[in-house]
Amino acid sequence: MNGSSDDNHYKAEIERLQKIIGKQAIQIEILKNGGAIWNKREAVEMLKETGYAIKDVCDALGISRSSYYSAGWVYLVIVLDWYTKKITGWNLSLRSRATEWKEALDMAINREFPGGVRGSRLKLISDNGSRPTATSFMKDMVTLGIEQIFTSYDNPKGNADTERVMRTIKEEIIWLNEFGSFEEAK
Repeated sequence: MNGSSDDNHYKAEIERLQKIIGKQAIQIEILKNGGAIWNKREAVEMLKETGYAIKDVCDALGISRSSYYSAGWVYLVIVLDWYTKKITGWNLSLRSRATEWKEALDMAINREFPGGVRGSRLKLISDNGSRPTATSFMKDMVTLGIEQIFTSYDNPKGNADTERVMRTIKEEIIWLNEFGSFEEAK
């Protein structure tokens, strides 16, 4: 390499070929999974979980990252201290699973109880949704010594404090802003 125009040409050609190989690797991953992808967003999600960068997957599929992020659903899980009305933990994710609920709870516990929660007689009040009633989540609550309390069915007042905080977040943050990406919203 002596900095000649030929050298620069070869560098550019190598870079171009690397991009092609990268795109083909992503396309091969899709085919390995039987091509059972119903939409490009689903493909990005699947490949992201196998370690590919979102930018590379979007490039390979011919979609912009802003199209991928444009906010579909974003799920916010909060842990609210009903006494102080302070949000002690939260998780914002493109998915809503028991794992995301546990991450929000872990944040709250680590912030408010750095020495641990066993023996603190904590209670977690939630609705009867599939996440807080998931076996894995309920086992974690038992392990931590946290008593779960579920609101009664068809009783919106049973979780009123939390629902009011969520409404305030929507009115004062979400509905007033247009986020360009998931990261910006987070």
